[in-house]
Amino acid sequence: STVAVTLTGLVNPTEVRVYDEGTATELDGQEDVTTGSFVFSLAASTVVDIRIFATGYLPADILSYTVPASATSIPIQQVFDRV
Repeated sequence: STVAVTLTGLVNPTEVRVYDEGTATELDGQEDVTTGSFVFSLAASTVVDIRIFATGYLPADILSYTVPASATSIPIQQVFDRV
């Protein structure tokens, strides 16, 4: 069975990509998240790399994240790019 992982606090719009750890194999993702949150569901113990992009904000990575045994939420705080 799969477990839901929710990323919350995303600015609108944000792009989220979920990859098999250490590869370019995309397991889930969405180009224009406009609801402030993104949910992906994968098998527990799956190890992934999560990439978060939004125009005007620094990219964010969550690397080597192990999907837990029960549903969880991860609060994301995107950092404004002052360049």
